[in-house]
Amino acid sequence: TLADIEVMQGNVEAALKIATTLEPKAPGSALEIRGDVVFQEEPAKALSIYTTAWAIQPTAPLAHKIFYLLKRTDAADEAKAEAFTRQWAAAFPSDPVLLFNQAVIAQSKNDTAAAKELYEKLLKVAPTHVSALNNLAWLHYTDKRYDKALPLAQRASELAPENAPVLDTYGMILLASGKASDGIKTLERAHELAPDSDEIRRHLEEARKR
Repeated sequence: TLADIEVMQGNVEAALKIATTLEPKAPGSALEIRGDVVFQEEPAKALSIYTTAWAIQPTAPLAHKIFYLLKRTDAADEAKAEAFTRQWAAAFPSDPVLLFNQAVIAQSKNDTAAAKELYEKLLKVAPTHVSALNNLAWLHYTDKRYDKALPLAQRASELAPENAPVLDTYGMILLASGKASDGIKTLERAHELAPDSDEIRRHLEEARKR
C-alpha cells in the first residue's frame, strides 16, 4: 500500500496523514499504520497499537506483526506469544505463517506428533514451504522413518539448493537411507556453504568415518 511505501521510505508525516484519512472508516487500518511508524524505534509501543488494531479489525498481516514482536524483540513474551496463536488460529486457521509457528512451538516442546500434523497441514496449503519440508523430514529422520524423510528432504533441497541447513538434513537422511556417497557429497556442499557451522562439520566428519 501507499502507507507501506511511505513508512519504508521514512516519510513519517505522509504515513500519518494517510492514517488520519483512514481513521473514520477504517480505524483498524489507521492504527496499523501508526504502529508501523514506530515499529523499529519503539517496538513495545507498536505492539500496544497493533493489539488495539487487532481487537478492532483482525487481519493476517497484523497477526504476523504482533507475533513477531511478542517473540523477537525487547517486548518479547513467550507465554503471550503462544496465547496469541490461539486467537490467530481462530481468525485465520489456514494462515501458513500461523501453522509454521504452531509447528515450531510444538517441536520445541518435543510434541512431535502435533508438530508433524501441523507441518503436514501447512504443506497442504503451501507445498513449497522449504522450512516445513526440512523440519518434517528431520522429525521423520529422528523417528527412523527414512522412507518418509527422504522425499521431503529431497524436495527441500531442490527448492533451496544453496541452503546449508537444508542440505545438512538431506545429507544425513541420505546416509541413513544407505546412500553414503550421495550423503557425503551433500554434506560436503553444506559445509562449503556454511564452513563455520560446527554441527555440519561434525556431521561430515562422522559421515566420512562410516
